[in-house]
Amino acid sequence: MDNQVQRRRRLQLLQDRLLASRNTVVDSPGDMVLPFNVGNYLFAIPYAEVARVILPAAIVQVPRNQNVPSFVVGVAASESDMLSIVDAAMLLLGAPMQATIKSRIIVMGEGPMKGFGLLVSRVQDLTSMALIDKDKAPALLTSEALNLHVASKNTANTERQ
Repeated sequence: MDNQVQRRRRLQLLQDRLLASRNTVVDSPGDMVLPFNVGNYLFAIPYAEVARVILPAAIVQVPRNQNVPSFVVGVAASESDMLSIVDAAMLLLGAPMQATIKSRIIVMGEGPMKGFGLLVSRVQDLTSMALIDKDKAPALLTSEALNLHVASKNTANTERQ
């Protein structure tokens, strides 16, 4: 049933684009979001802040010490970038994520989280916020909001030491 709802939403978006005049923009890039799961929770990132989505196969774990926050699981190379990989479950929910075959890394391309990869349970299809059911709307996370989570976790870690 969920697939039928998604299909109808995509078809409606396509129909709206086809019927829109050349001067009318139905969806601006700022309206598009990339929904993703962290465990059973649904979040979304503005698509304008996403550089790409990659597989988590090449994560190199970093040694655990007091200078490495618990939510940083490692580093990975992506194209010409070296990314710090953040466990979204540890950052947002306080418990480490169990990686599965559906796990992905969302590479942040804009804002204060640029150069970070967010390890998530699953990435869903790109969609418009206007097409998301208001009752099932994901929590919208911007790069600034993620940066605030990182800063608060770092502050909490520093105070414990």
